[in-house]
Amino acid sequence: MTPTDPGASLEALNQLLSQFSDITGYKINTDKSVILPFHLSGEETAQFTALYGFKVSTTSIPYLGINLTISYVDLYKGNYSPLFAQLRRDLEAWDKDCISCLGRIHCIKMNLLSCLLYLFQALPVPVDPSDLTFLQSNIDAFVWRQGRHRVARNTLYCSRESGGLGLPNLLQYYHAAQLTQIVAAHSPPSSKRWVDFEAALMWPDDIRFRIWLSRRDRPPLVTLCPTILHVFSLWDKLSLKKGLCDVISSLMPLWRNRRFVPGLQPTPFGNLANCALYHIWDMHLGGHLVTFDMLSDRVTLSPRDFFWYLQLCHFITQLEIRQGAEASLTSFECLCLTGSSPKRLISLLYASLMSSKGSVVLSYMTAWKKELGSDIEGDDWEEIWEATRKVSICTTLQ
Repeated sequence: MTPTDPGASLEALNQLLSQFSDITGYKINTDKSVILPFHLSGEETAQFTALYGFKVSTTSIPYLGINLTISYVDLYKGNYSPLFAQLRRDLEAWDKDCISCLGRIHCIKMNLLSCLLYLFQALPVPVDPSDLTFLQSNIDAFVWRQGRHRVARNTLYCSRESGGLGLPNLLQYYHAAQLTQIVAAHSPPSSKRWVDFEAALMWPDDIRFRIWLSRRDRPPLVTLCPTILHVFSLWDKLSLKKGLCDVISSLMPLWRNRRFVPGLQPTPFGNLANCALYHIWDMHLGGHLVTFDMLSDRVTLSPRDFFWYLQLCHFITQLEIRQGAEASLTSFECLCLTGSSPKRLISLLYASLMSSKGSVVLSYMTAWKKELGSDIEGDDWEEIWEATRKVSICTTLQ
């Protein structure tokens, strides 16, 4: 727990725990209870220690497999650095065992990847790409028993369903895990406590709308929360490069948008906003602009609102805005609009990121085309890959 007023909270908590102990017979092990003081003087910390017998840590405390550090900037060093070192030692130990190539790939998926994914999801902090690249090179060496690579990297990282070997790409898995936070941020209010907390820090902005604005179209962000800043930094790197959204997304917000200056202070548009007008595509219905009469059927509008409606129409009918509003939603935009996190979300996002460059022509596909003297269609390759996967359980034959 994180008491904001430890002077009063710890005393009340201690009384409550004592009552619980009297009823159940359970007691708090003070030797294993640690206090991590934030903004407390040394005198106050010593006083709490003497009163309640808790240990004090000035650097970090372990919590559910995570080392919670006293500073955000130390989270990476306190968690990723020791994990990377441990995983490299594990790879060295496993390398001595007689395991096939596919067996080693499965070993990476079941053992190493699960450890990394836990941190990828739990810690909203940037990861040094060079550290992941170095660990990835250690994995490649482990797969090939420190020998020469016998399969091209494209084939190695491509999924089994697409004719590859399915070796995890750590950087793309990190990106996929971090993007799940953006999907979760689109959850309905009061459904996730951390989403409500970050929304309060961002007010008057809202991540559900601000994320669909390009960097130059966003008004200044009022928060200095490092986790929020990290999300936007990562999104700006990936959104266009990986095809997660267009330059002008269909979900571009009408309000708090520098392209629509009157909407930077959306108070005059309050009645129109109550008509469920949030994104630029909300002003289009069946390929046509929503009329003022249609909006009047939703809520009661005054003659003055017609003036604000005309301003909206002028903005929406600009060529690039209209094209953005009429464009099809990307798969990532559709995920965010669901308002929930589907099962296997990381796997879905990982597959999307890995396929963002389009279909990959593997080296052996070109070799077979040359050998046979004819083209093999994509559907035929999918049937070949599926049949090959099921031909035998022997990893050597696979």
